[in-house]
Amino acid sequence: MALVLSLGLHWTLVQSAAWVSMVVTYSKDATIGEALEKTFDGAHPCPLCKMVDAGARSDRDNKSKQSKAGAIKKIEMALVVVETLVLPKPAVPECPVTADRAVKRSEVPPVPPPRVA
Repeated sequence: MALVLSLGLHWTLVQSAAWVSMVVTYSKDATIGEALEKTFDGAHPCPLCKMVDAGARSDRDNKSKQSKAGAIKKIEMALVVVETLVLPKPAVPECPVTADRAVKRSEVPPVPPPRVA
């Protein structure tokens, strides 16, 4: 929201709402084409359009006064190096494999499989 206000985009949003309102109002008495032409020709501003124009002009004047007075400070950004900690892989516990286990694992299971009683 702060970025929108600092860039002056709030005036664009209000102006867009004014244009939509004007098109709707003008299209009640004329075709859409004529309503669009009346809306954007600049000869038929609505009160909201006049308010937006005055507000945007006021913002521009204030910014030019501030820049002339040197009131605006330049914000300098700096890159910060962030060190990362790299940990070694955890040691995998070795499971000793004996010859008996290897032989038992290689045998085919009994058919049918034994049932637990």
